[in-house]
Amino acid sequence: MLHFALETSKTMSIGGPDIWKPLLPNLGLKHGFLLDIVLAWAALHLARTSKDDLEALAASRVYYDRALEGQTQIIRNGVDNGPLAEALFINSCLIAKHALVLSANGETNAEQGLKDVTFFQWLHIARGLRTIGLTTRPFFVRDGPVHRIVSQQPNLFDEEALFAPSNREQFKQILEYGLDFETITPNEQLSYEKALSDIGAAYIAALEGVENTLGTCRRLLTFASRAEPRFIDMVEEQRPRALVIMAHLFACFKIIKDQYWWMEGVSERHVGRIFDMLPTGWKPMMVYPMQLCGLDATLAAHISPLA
Repeated sequence: MLHFALETSKTMSIGGPDIWKPLLPNLGLKHGFLLDIVLAWAALHLARTSKDDLEALAASRVYYDRALEGQTQIIRNGVDNGPLAEALFINSCLIAKHALVLSANGETNAEQGLKDVTFFQWLHIARGLRTIGLTTRPFFVRDGPVHRIVSQQPNLFDEEALFAPSNREQFKQILEYGLDFETITPNEQLSYEKALSDIGAAYIAALEGVENTLGTCRRLLTFASRAEPRFIDMVEEQRPRALVIMAHLFACFKIIKDQYWWMEGVSERHVGRIFDMLPTGWKPMMVYPMQLCGLDATLAAHISPLA
């Protein structure tokens, strides 16, 4: 807890207001499940700053699993008061972020005999942020610290801005590619379009610097909570178009990675993994994310596209 208060909390709000140091230790002491995720982050930070201390990494995973189990129990029992609602919401945000880090730790997980966390699992955990947010938000103390968190810019409830067609203009080739080889329903088309608009808005923010890096980070981390359920299904079905869209999401983390130690390896691992998963004819659509991640895009660039 001391390491979190003195060191870890300082690194979690870079590019935005420092809300974690004054909020989490006190709230965590009142709710065991939230204390577990705070300790998970402290242990993870200690491990990363100590050249991947395996003992600290193992401790982080234990605390993470306990926090996830505690959250599941709270959801099952129901929320009926403000302090519990605020603790649950903060816990869910930190769990989703931690799950993303774990999903990039494949080799380390294997060395320690820990079950790997896939990006498919991260999507489901992050997707749950929407349900938890809708359940807990009515209980938030107005103008309290948690209310201020969800009220930060950018406004992630402004669907008109998030899903504007102009956001996805830079990625229109992903929507147009290989249409002769895929039957797409209207619902699936909408799912693709909304996902690309959401991700496109993050790229515009990151590349043009129109908001602080913390705002762009929030966009990326909460993407799954705004994605259409059908899009999540298509990712799990490993539909090539959906996987390419996910690769572009993960590549965007690379643009702001230097601000956040916990993003190390996330982009490279997942973009590389998606490249390996894709059928050969879809690999040309991976040139941009591969290049952003510093991965060898030569193969992708020289494969004949789908006719």
